[in-house]
Amino acid sequence: MIDRVTSLIEELKRRKVIRAAGAYLVIAWVALQVGETVFDLVFADPEAARRLVLIALVLGFPVAMVVAWVFDVSPPQFKKEVDSAEARADGTLEALSRHLRRDSVAVLPFANLSGDPENSYFSDGITDDIITSIAHIRGLRVLSRTSVAQYKDDPGSVTDIAVQLNVATVVLGSVRRSGSRVRIVAEVVDATQDLHLWSDTYDRELEDIFKVQSEVAQRIADAVARELPATDRKRIESRGTTDPEAYDLYLRGRHLWNHRTESATSEGVRYFQRALEHDPDFALAHAAMAEAQTVLGLYGAYAPQDVMPAAKQAADAALSIDPTLGEALAAKACIAGVFDWDWSAAEPAFQEAIALAPSYATAHQWYALNLLAPLGRFADACVEMDLASELDPNSAAIRVSQGVIALYSRHYEVAVEALRPVSEAYPRFGLTHYFLGQCHEQLGQVEAAIAAHSRAVELTEDSSETLAALANAHAGGGRDEDAEVILGRLRTRSKGRYVSHVLLAQVLIGLGREGDALAELEQAVEERATDLIWLAVRPSYDPIRDTPRFKAILADVGLS
Repeated sequence: MIDRVTSLIEELKRRKVIRAAGAYLVIAWVALQVGETVFDLVFADPEAARRLVLIALVLGFPVAMVVAWVFDVSPPQFKKEVDSAEARADGTLEALSRHLRRDSVAVLPFANLSGDPENSYFSDGITDDIITSIAHIRGLRVLSRTSVAQYKDDPGSVTDIAVQLNVATVVLGSVRRSGSRVRIVAEVVDATQDLHLWSDTYDRELEDIFKVQSEVAQRIADAVARELPATDRKRIESRGTTDPEAYDLYLRGRHLWNHRTESATSEGVRYFQRALEHDPDFALAHAAMAEAQTVLGLYGAYAPQDVMPAAKQAADAALSIDPTLGEALAAKACIAGVFDWDWSAAEPAFQEAIALAPSYATAHQWYALNLLAPLGRFADACVEMDLASELDPNSAAIRVSQGVIALYSRHYEVAVEALRPVSEAYPRFGLTHYFLGQCHEQLGQVEAAIAAHSRAVELTEDSSETLAALANAHAGGGRDEDAEVILGRLRTRSKGRYVSHVLLAQVLIGLGREGDALAELEQAVEERATDLIWLAVRPSYDPIRDTPRFKAILADVGLS
């Protein structure tokens, strides 16, 4: 009973009902004080007039409170900064209606109202899951989390955000967690008319959270006049869990995985494993495990044999529970290409993943970068990367990937023009400098290449990939001694942790030691190194491209 009263008081505060009550009482008091003077002068029966005014004020109080409750339902941090009447007068909203994409939705980070900043992982996770749910609505373009994350701490005006992201519909809300109880407030706003399409408050047990997400997805679909088929609605509900502990562990893992660093992703995998120990049938946890382990293999953080088979097993487990889970299928497609080298199986899997989850930007990015580009199908890769960029316009990784395609298609100056703005917008994103360095190498700009690679090494905390690129740049500039020093560091590092033989081969090619480089690549084939997929297109392999041993390696990887 006490919890219910506390909850009611909090809701009255959130909807500003208490504030409205205070303002009403002040105004009523002023009115009565003024009446003491005026009524004697104006009315023949002042006492009767006072009674009528008092009755009107008393009867008006509940009406005013109902109005305050109904019309002030927005979470406080999303208070509009644009006055609707002024916007209509100067034509702002009419302009928006002409230019904003009607098929596009942005789900802003839900506010954490739990009173504990450490619970932000929970509100972030709810936001991610709602994005994932509505990403499967046919005909709807839903922006990825990385493009809306910037509005978490300083959301500003909904209208301004809609213009920045080119979306006509904005979803916003808040999450309050207290023990096993969760309150979710969700709202859908049509930015072209500054109009609230729908809002609701859900007070549920944590075990019912996926039912709430399913209902929110349905409401969003209704608000933007999109049909959510019964099969999709069933899929959204079936992939969840009724185990609160499993869901909490899953959200903690997702929070870490979203950082995309080696240490955070590895820790995220451990949380996913614990979640699956609580609920082995939790499809989303299996899918997240597959994605995280695939990324660890792609980044070269672990030996491919140590993570890729486990990633494939996790993807298969997710798909056995929910065959329509596009995220798991995308991971499986990626593994089929970069680890199994079964390109004919990987492509239809990517296409099916995109058909199931058309707003999943990572599926488009992986299809472009881990299949189409390695096979030299650069025009198709550009189409997929453009789609990924539309879904995640603020992703540094996706913008860099567009430059990578230009680099490997031998359009070096175009690649520089694509990468340079990314380095300015995200100066601490190391991969931008890494690929800029490769562009400068091919353009014969040795000093610029060394400077870019040095910066990449600094920003990635001496990653093996960027160290190898720096050594290759030194060798290309005639600084063999510097290159040999880095090569020695990589060999020493490989005794304690995984270092791809492909990286060692790249340094050896720069040093002119072609036989040793080919031996390293042959060893990389044995370990099924994921970075072998670039053999056919990366310019740094040109010095050995025509040798019989290199052609045999290409054939082994399915790239001949």
